Amino acid sequence: MLPPEPPPGADGDQADARSLDADTERALDDLLQAVHHDIQLYADRNADPTATLIAIMAADEAGTPHDEARLLDHLDLLRQRIEATITTAVTAPAALLARWEQRTTRHAQHYMSAAPLTLLGEVTSDLEAIQHRCGPGPWPDRHRRLCRITAKLTGLTGMLLINLGHQDPASAFFTTARAAADRAADPALQAWATVRQALVSHYYGDPRETRELALTATALAGDRRCAATAMAPVTEARALARTAQHAEAVAAIRSALARGQELLAETDQSEQNDPVFGYTRRQMLFHSGEAMAELGLFEEADDYLNRALELYLPSERLDRTLIQLDRAYCQAASGETEQAVNLTLQTAESLPADYRTRIIRRRAHHLEQVIGSHNPEAPVLRAFQHALAQL
Repeated sequence: MLPPEPPPGADGDQADARSLDADTERALDDLLQAVHHDIQLYADRNADPTATLIAIMAADEAGTPHDEARLLDHLDLLRQRIEATITTAVTAPAALLARWEQRTTRHAQHYMSAAPLTLLGEVTSDLEAIQHRCGPGPWPDRHRRLCRITAKLTGLTGMLLINLGHQDPASAFFTTARAAADRAADPALQAWATVRQALVSHYYGDPRETRELALTATALAGDRRCAATAMAPVTEARALARTAQHAEAVAAIRSALARGQELLAETDQSEQNDPVFGYTRRQMLFHSGEAMAELGLFEEADDYLNRALELYLPSERLDRTLIQLDRAYCQAASGETEQAVNLTLQTAESLPADYRTRIIRRRAHHLEQVIGSHNPEAPVLRAFQHALAQL
């Protein structure tokens, strides 16, 4: 967990640049006060950077279910405040901007291994701090830095919300990230936020929208060699695999994947090593394998997926789990029902509870449907369904 922000200093970072109407401000304040009073986990927000969201999501001693509605209300109000901030000429001291840039990098480093809800609390805590600790200033370069930080943090929030299964809030945060990147005059970052937004519809919506956003990201990036230029054609291929006729899709997908591989090799090495703000080889192999599985090219898909799995660390649980579920899908669709069930059960049992998010459950239940359609009388199906109920 990252250390909490220090208290505001005397160098102007206490200035409040919020410009939303008073009713919205009061609504957010009332929500935060209710969280503090009801859960009573801490005396002030700086005691724990994850406290606000953990408090909202945690069950109380009487066993009250997680209150996701309050979480989403909190996030939406925060996002509105962010949009108000980036459209005004606000800034912060250079030292504070540098600190936020460092924290943003550390959040990205923790993304692959941290439990999504815990990291969401840390990221949104920093976003809240930014709203409270910046103010008017005549430094446009600092404003652009602030908008760049905001674009990255709101985009990362969108990624975490995808993992947690909240597709509409995720899309809204990506839209805010795109606006912040535009204010920062950073087309590459805007393209990154756009191609990341495409994954909302990929996992939860219409693949045609996925493809449209991938093409938009390519256009935004232009001739730049950046993460989005490599990720966009692969994302387009994943969408095509779900929408196009088989014969048409194979050639288009192979072309898109080859283009993505070529462009990845031309991006900066730091972006090739960054799974959040960049695009890595292991991610490309994973996404390519998924596309091949959708096309029914199971041997080729399994080859991609196995090669990807070799490059992921054991601590990178979410992607490893999704890869294993894709491998199980290949087995199930090939008629290897028992192997698919065993692989899924082993994968689920090894996954800690706070990583069993909706994106995992959704993929697992899709696999259940595939197994049921191919072999509805399989003896292992009932045990499989029972195990899924525990996710």
